[in-house]
Amino acid sequence: MPVPEQYLSEHPALLCGTALTLFVVNTLLYVQADRSRALVQGVQLAPLLPLRTRLLRPLLGAMVFLTLTLLFEGPYRAFFGGAFLVMQLAGLSLLVGNLLTAAALRHPDATRGTITYSAPAQARIMAASLVSSSVLCLGASALLASPGFLGAAIFLAATAIGYHRRARQYSRGSSQPQAGGAA
Repeated sequence: MPVPEQYLSEHPALLCGTALTLFVVNTLLYVQADRSRALVQGVQLAPLLPLRTRLLRPLLGAMVFLTLTLLFEGPYRAFFGGAFLVMQLAGLSLLVGNLLTAAALRHPDATRGTITYSAPAQARIMAASLVSSSVLCLGASALLASPGFLGAAIFLAATAIGYHRRARQYSRGSSQPQAGGAA
């Protein structure tokens, strides 16, 4: 019996369908997490990019990964398709954590006073979360000799670097997001 990664690599439609389903679930949870954060008393977030932009950018990345998954075969398909699938699972775990944190902070006795997270702080927190997910994927790749986990580790680390660079841009004020702007 083939291992799940081997099975998914041999059936690209199933791999893409599974990854796309997780992508849709993540997108819906992201919107819910965005709404939940707005309901938390005592915690304010600086405005980031408009929601439409934050939803469209991952869609473009998903299309690239799914196209590469369908174009390649063998280990390359396992690398790109598996990486996208693992990244969706990592995103799902981060979103569930965000939803649970927001739910815990909605209790009346959870906070005293207020705290405002600036845009640079939000970007650094996301970068730290992505680095921790990347380290987990790198460890899983080493233990399982999995190209999918290796790809996810690389792409999550690259995304974390992007968030860290964005935090520096926000700190310099050169790319400060505008609240309610068009995408």
